[in-house]
Amino acid sequence: MRKPLKRIAIIGLGLMGASLGLAIKHKKLARSVAGYARRARTRQQALAAGIVDQVFTKPAAAVQGAELVIFCVPVGAMRQLVQASLPGLAERAVLTDVGSSKKQIMQQMPPLVAAAGAHFIGSHPICGSEQQGLASALADLYVKALVVVTPAPRTDAGALKLVKDFWSALEARVAILNAHQHDRLLSRTSHLPHLVSALLAFTVGRERPRHSGQFCGPGFRDVSRLAEGAPDLWLDIIASNRPEVLRELQALQGGLERLLRLVAKPDSAALRRFLVESRRRRRQLLRGLP
Repeated sequence: MRKPLKRIAIIGLGLMGASLGLAIKHKKLARSVAGYARRARTRQQALAAGIVDQVFTKPAAAVQGAELVIFCVPVGAMRQLVQASLPGLAERAVLTDVGSSKKQIMQQMPPLVAAAGAHFIGSHPICGSEQQGLASALADLYVKALVVVTPAPRTDAGALKLVKDFWSALEARVAILNAHQHDRLLSRTSHLPHLVSALLAFTVGRERPRHSGQFCGPGFRDVSRLAEGAPDLWLDIIASNRPEVLRELQALQGGLERLLRLVAKPDSAALRRFLVESRRRRRQLLRGLP
């Protein structure tokens, strides 16, 4: 971005939205940052922490005069909040989001905002934490993160450039995918890992969890960390990407059945080959990542 925008609005001031506010302020990407939050305490904390310059009780008031509006809310709440914002949108305003699934959003949002003379382009920053809320916000949360931008087929070129330039100005890496490609990939690399982590915690804690917990080391902590994620948020993500998540769970089921057969065999050579191949695939997956 060559010069700061006059005004950026952030709808939702949890971990992602509050971190955005801090990052925008740190990078001086806007002369003014407005925010919307449902809870009075969140609004007070956001102002006190300098995350926003102004905070509002209604989305339409928060977006007035904003050139860029970022929705940092669950996918299931997006349509209602975008609709509530429409009366206050500036003509040619650009709207984006941080949602973890894209197909549903990109079917609903672009035509909805087009009637107000605005543009909607999906975004998904692949970053975050199992921690939630404004108190966990980090000014550098988006630095070196991959942000997947999902334009509609006939997206305005200027609006797309603004969204790409915005994320780049936060030192994020930007990739362009369509919504279907995004949801298929992220069901495998994000949604499935969360469910696996949840299942592990559920299974290991099925009997005498306090006793078993005394014997849980770093390995269990690492693999089960994602199970700390907000249940309602993840219900929303899974519901909005159900067919792709089911596809990945079926692949996992096939892999688990294979693993059961390998463990049951007295000959350990095949199990060793599986473990060696699993390690090789992990290294391939993560090679070159920051």
